[in-house]
Formats: sequence, C-alpha cells, structure tokens
Amino acid sequence: MQRTITDPDCIHFRLFLIEPCSRTVLARRDGERWVLPRANIPRWSRIAPNILSKIRGQLGIQAIVLDELDALAHDSLILAEVIDRPQSGNDSSFSWKNLSDLATDEFVGEELRTVRALVFDGTTGRGQFSRLGWFSEVLSWTASHTDVATKQFVEIKQVNAASSSTLIRFATENGFAVWFKAVADPSMIEYRVTVKLREHFPDYLPTLLATHDVWHAWLMEDAGRPLDEMENARPRLFEEVARHLAELQKASIPKAASLLVQGCADLRLSALRARMPAIMASLEEAVEIPDYGSHTYLRKARIRALHQIFKDAADQLQASSIPDTLVHSDVSTENILIGDGTCVFADWAEAAVGNPMANFEQLRIQVAQHHNAAAVHGRLLAAYMRTWSSQLSDSQIRKAFMSTPPVAIAMYLNTRRDWLTPEKLREPEFVRYARAMARQMDRAVREYEAREALTA
Repeated sequence: MQRTITDPDCIHFRLFLIEPCSRTVLARRDGERWVLPRANIPRWSRIAPNILSKIRGQLGIQAIVLDELDALAHDSLILAEVIDRPQSGNDSSFSWKNLSDLATDEFVGEELRTVRALVFDGTTGRGQFSRLGWFSEVLSWTASHTDVATKQFVEIKQVNAASSSTLIRFATENGFAVWFKAVADPSMIEYRVTVKLREHFPDYLPTLLATHDVWHAWLMEDAGRPLDEMENARPRLFEEVARHLAELQKASIPKAASLLVQGCADLRLSALRARMPAIMASLEEAVEIPDYGSHTYLRKARIRALHQIFKDAADQLQASSIPDTLVHSDVSTENILIGDGTCVFADWAEAAVGNPMANFEQLRIQVAQHHNAAAVHGRLLAAYMRTWSSQLSDSQIRKAFMSTPPVAIAMYLNTRRDWLTPEKLREPEFVRYARAMARQMDRAVREYEAREALTA
C-alpha cells in the first residue's frame, strides 16, 4: 500500500487506522521506525470507497472513514476507525502500535495534536463524524427504523466522508438496502429542503424512512441504480426520465414561491441577470492571468460578447412566458435513480427555483455524454415536450428550447460562484476552473447560435 510518487494519475494518502477499544494504530515497520501505511487511488475518483476498498482488499480490515486532514507538503491524512479486522495478519511488517511508537515526522502542522485528541479523547472536535463510535450509533439507529438486525447488514459501503457529513449504503443478503445521508450544513438548508421536497413530491424522490435533526441526517430506501451505471439503457428509459422531470416541474409550479422561502436557491432569470456581471468579470480576469498550464483560446473581448449573448438569450426565454418551477441544479445521470418501474431524483443539495427548460437543457447535456446519445436525443426532447404540451403551446416550448444553452450554463455558474471570487482566483486550480467554465460558456453560446441559424 505504498505510494508511487511518480504516478501523476493518482492521489496519495497516509492512513491513520485506529482500533477503537485498544486505541492502537496500524503501523508499518520502516527500518527502525514505525510509519503509517500509504494508499494511492485514481485521481478524480471518490476518496472514501476507494480508500476503504484498498484497506479491505490488502489488509483484510473493514473500516469507516472519520475525517480527512489536508496537508500542504505531505499526502493527505485519512482518519479511519476499524470496524472489523482479522485476529492475526500474514504481513509481519504491519503491527498495531501505540501512538507514541510512531515516528513523529509522519505528521505535519496540527495533525499530531488532532490524532492525539482522537486517541485519548475519542474525538478530534472537528465535526460530528470526526470521532470514534459514531458508526455504531448510526448502524443501531438505521436498524431501529428498518426492523433489520444490525448483523443482517452484510454489505456496508461508505460513498462520501467528511468530519461533518457522510453517505453510507447498508444492504442485506436478500437485497434490501437503505441509504444514510448526513450533511455538513449549519443552517440545515439541504436537510430541511430534502424533507420538504419529499413531502411535496413523494413520487419523484426516494422514500424517507426516518430523519435525525441533530445529525442533519435522513434514512432513505434504495431507489435503484443510477442512470450513469446503465450502459445499455434503452432509449425508452431516457424518455421516461424526461417525462418524470417535466411532471415534477409542472407539479411544482404552485409551490415555487414557497420553495424559495423553504430554502431553495433562487436561479430565476432575474437573479441570474443580477449575478452574471460579477461572474463574467471573474471569467474575464481568469483568461487574462498569465498561463497556469491550462490552455485557453478566449480573450476578454470574447467573454464580454458571451455576456451580452447570455442577456439576449435570457430576454428571449423570458418572453416565452414559461413559469418558474423547482429545478435540480445537479441533474446528473448519477442522481437519477432507476428502479422497478420507477424513476426518482436524488441529492437535492442544489435544489433551486428557476426556468424548467434551462434545467432540461442541463439534463440534455448530461445525456449527450452517454454512448446512446445520438439514438436518444430526439426522443428525449419529444417526450419532454409532450409532457409540457398540456400546459404550454408547441411554439412556446420550441422558442424556449432555442434560447436555453447560455441560460443553462449561467445557472450552473451561479451554483459555483463562490469558486469564482477574486480571492479564489489567486489559486492556480481555480484559475484553471474559471477558464474551463469560460470555454463551457463559449460552447453553450455556439450551440445557441446554431439553433437560431436552423430557424432563420
């Protein structure tokens, strides 16, 4: 499990694996020293499931991630609690040691203080899940709300992990499965919005089994496979997705104003127009910054032109008189769950109120990345238009569809505007991100212009 320093396609971690009863830590002998195990995972992959898979596959240990400590000059430090481990291991280079036995230069900055707190106090103080014992509490709570004994959950998969949030799937041998999700949300917006949306639109969200106010958490039934995992999905399935999205949007029209009060973000055209000058100014700044290793063919004049074209498209969309609805600002195929005759939308962290046609454009872009894109695009649009046809004229829908590309990318930029501040643009990674977003805006405008040309 040692890192390969020269591999640019991997990210590297130090593993602080703690046994909760003895408070000992797994260590590897390195000459006369005891050091932490290392692990590599593919860049851009989910950290928790990949790290835990490495730990389980190579060490035979079942663990749960408690926290990740970022380090500037070293690999990030993963804190993980051991849930189950073999009584003895075959690799004599590993041993369970006291914290004092580890080489102190394995830790940087405040890390040693943090791991000492975890070992001696049972908590780092960094968040509700950066402590020992929480997994047992969650498992017992989950069992109590499902009438399933804790030992019957034979498959446990932690998908996301942080000091104050986590996402875990619990499954039994007979196929019953539930998801536990807790969010790092001091104002509880995502938690409250998710609960409210389930109350308002039960046919379009996974079934909630229980909620926990202290953890900002909820337990939901497994609603099926994500659309992005269904490589051989039939075109008919994409039609159903488009129909369900349109039906959800239509059902939300009377509740649009109350959804804003309940915590949904404001992505209405008026809000986009008000925020886009600052966002586009950040994109202008990013494309003019000396090269950070990311190519951009755009210049400030083009960014200004893109801004004007966005305003024109927004005016056209406004003129189509499409009502505002609930929109899923992260309507990726990963968040569309397909069950036995069901289709629901999950992960409402970016629930908002905005233009439904622009939200459909975001879905269309996601589906365009699917290998059946050519076969499903026309049917996707036709199914969506048919569902709206009882409320909007064909002319309204087609005119709106023509103007959606710049508005759809503007909606996305608005959900990421905290990444485009002057402070963020002092960091190379955010400069690269801003340049990528400028290119996305340019492509959206070109798509808009192509649609206009077809109707000229």
